[in-house]
Amino acid sequence: MIKQNFVINEFGFPDDIKKLDFIGLGLRKNPKRSQLYVSELLGKHIPQNPEKIITHAKELAKKIMVSDSTIFGAKNLQSIVIGFSETATALSENVARELGLPYITTTRYPLEYPSFTFSEEHSHAVEQVLAPSQDFLQFMKEKPLHLIFVDDEMSTGKTFINALTALLRSAELEIKSASFASLLSTVDNESFLHFKETKNLLKLDYLSVIALYTQQIRLPEQFHNKARKFVDEYQDKLNVLENVDFSVISLLNKELQFSSRGVIIHKNDDSLDKVAQKLEEVMEMKHKFEQDTLYIVGEEEFMFPPLYLAQILAEKHPMIKIKYSSTTRSPIMVMNQDNYPIKIGVSSSSTDGISRFLYNIPKEASVIFVNSSKATESQREFTAHLLSFYKNSIGVTI
Repeated sequence: MIKQNFVINEFGFPDDIKKLDFIGLGLRKNPKRSQLYVSELLGKHIPQNPEKIITHAKELAKKIMVSDSTIFGAKNLQSIVIGFSETATALSENVARELGLPYITTTRYPLEYPSFTFSEEHSHAVEQVLAPSQDFLQFMKEKPLHLIFVDDEMSTGKTFINALTALLRSAELEIKSASFASLLSTVDNESFLHFKETKNLLKLDYLSVIALYTQQIRLPEQFHNKARKFVDEYQDKLNVLENVDFSVISLLNKELQFSSRGVIIHKNDDSLDKVAQKLEEVMEMKHKFEQDTLYIVGEEEFMFPPLYLAQILAEKHPMIKIKYSSTTRSPIMVMNQDNYPIKIGVSSSSTDGISRFLYNIPKEASVIFVNSSKATESQREFTAHLLSFYKNSIGVTI
């Protein structure tokens, strides 16, 4: 059974939503969509066993491989995986690695080099940017393309279509086919018809829609109006963090070949295994982590490397319960109610004017915060706030 009975009972959701036992239904202040499907399979809003996150990504990759088998066999096509920030960055990178394909992720941050811009219309941060390096852009021009877009959830498919359309506007790229893949699809029949129209309108040879889980969800009558009123009246119980000094430990002075704001993936390397070894040395040196559960926390779009670290540590230390999570720019209502998915939250507004959040990690927890060496000053500020709030924690950069 689905775990968010509080919202279901409060707003009268029909039974179809109860079939999704890995989804919690969160509320947020958003003029276009008041609900947020909070997944246990991403390591974003709900801390999770890293193996469970990686396993579901691999299952999605296998489903893509079966669905697009004829495409993968075409020698005249180059397949590329494109992930959507920020929630799906670790998911999509795992999918790309399982498929053995080049990969690039979108970002919500401005970049110096030329980019493709499109909108995610229902999001808290609408604009997304896809910015391949000049070398990767040249690589994309060498052959006709099959693009595999990966996101955590597909409701109308507009984000996928907007991204594909933005890329097709470039006369430099020859895109022959595409796949829209997600962990969860709540797409209705009308949207599926729109996909067919899109394929014809964009003159694609092939367009597939793939999801690991599929379930149409009917919203209760007047849900958005009632939810907005409820969110406005309810006082969020977020811990607002204050400025503190920032100090982290640098583990590896090398640019990793893992995704972060448009860095592409071509092949695996052993960089993170070396980072994990150094991290264990730091853990022993600090003597801080005596609790049964240790949280490894990534940073917004920088999700895969910390997840990979969490998985390595979980394999090496089976007696410790390792859980992975990540900070986010996504505002979600916090309520300490039974069966509501977001019970604890900390937040801070930084000098860039962006509010950042971390959910569902208790204040007394043992935590390792993993930052990218390319983190902005404001992202580093938020990590500093978190290090002050979580007394039993350390911060590392890679």
